[in-house]
Amino acid sequence: MILSTHGIVGSQIQSFVGLLDTYPNAAAAYSVRKLRAAYTGSAIRVRRSSDNTETNIGFTALGNLDESALTTFCGSGNGFVTTWYDQSGNGINKTQTTASNQYQIVTSGVVNILGTKPSILVGNKPPMNVTGVTFKSEFFVGKVDTVVVGNYVNFGSGGGLFACGTFSGTVGIGGFDLTNAPFQSELTGRTDYRLRYWNMKTNKLFVSTNGGSIIDLGTFASSLNATEIGGRSLGTAFVLNGSCQEEIFYNSDTTSTESGIKTNQNSYYAIY
Repeated sequence: MILSTHGIVGSQIQSFVGLLDTYPNAAAAYSVRKLRAAYTGSAIRVRRSSDNTETNIGFTALGNLDESALTTFCGSGNGFVTTWYDQSGNGINKTQTTASNQYQIVTSGVVNILGTKPSILVGNKPPMNVTGVTFKSEFFVGKVDTVVVGNYVNFGSGGGLFACGTFSGTVGIGGFDLTNAPFQSELTGRTDYRLRYWNMKTNKLFVSTNGGSIIDLGTFASSLNATEIGGRSLGTAFVLNGSCQEEIFYNSDTTSTESGIKTNQNSYYAIY
């Protein structure tokens, strides 16, 4: 008897190949799908609202988030992310130990969905902390529901969930100067579901949204050291009110791989 999975004949099932197998050497990588065949860890660690018990949630054989395990664990209650595991192999996990500040993945027994895939709701909460992420480019999949909080445009170096940090002695949204006119213009009013790509090269910042053209935003730094993801608690605080499904950092110029990585992400999430 030949078994099949989702219409694929068992003998024809090919070995799993993730985005990071094709485009390796990420500085850090977070996702609701499996990104690397050799990765044996979980996607996220979740706390359920009923009794505050925590458990790790992994992937199905096809590399999708194990929604069945997630809903079985959470029951009819809510599920909150205490850790978003780094799949790059560098062990730079996102963490949030304060229960009231944790991002939400399950609401009243139902997995949060953006488009057709599970999504982590940031929900206007403080950032998840990370250490050791130095990067020059980032690929982000998600949605921002609120663009401006306080005096700050609600984007950052990662186009949505930000990697906020410092460079050149300046602290800001990813260290970027928010008075920069092209930067402000490109971000204003963008609250759609999107794939955003940022690349810093020759001390300049370049950005594109979905399949759009690359926009030169002018001179910035050559790299950035991320300390907080999802907001900034220094100075005049701001936080993201939105959702995220995937965020991948590279500490290199990704001009040559940009198209392939974006195609991979769009094929999975069907954004545009």
